[in-house]
Amino acid sequence: FRPDWLPADRVWRLVATASLAMADAAEEVAGLADRVVRLKWPNDLVVEGLDGGGVRKLAGLLGETTGLGTSRPQAIVGLGINADWAPSAFPPELVGSMTSLRAGSGEPCIPARG
Repeated sequence: FRPDWLPADRVWRLVATASLAMADAAEEVAGLADRVVRLKWPNDLVVEGLDGGGVRKLAGLLGETTGLGTSRPQAIVGLGINADWAPSAFPPELVGSMTSLRAGSGEPCIPARG
């Protein structure tokens, strides 16, 4: 979109705002308590202690811009979340550093297709 109303030095707030909204949505979908999903600056969403483990990455966000300070500024926010990934399917090298909504809730987060 074209955030011509947003000063160039504040565009970072788009990703921060999207991150906080995504954290709230993730907690709602997985039935997690408020503030379990946290923002790890600058662009990761993490949870701590869901399964007795440490801090684990749940999602990542990335913001890109072009044309800031011109009459045609553009911004895009991309996001990726480990939603319905079963813990048994985590890559072995990432088991200790990642998690998913499914791991947090203990059940699938995406309804089965029927």
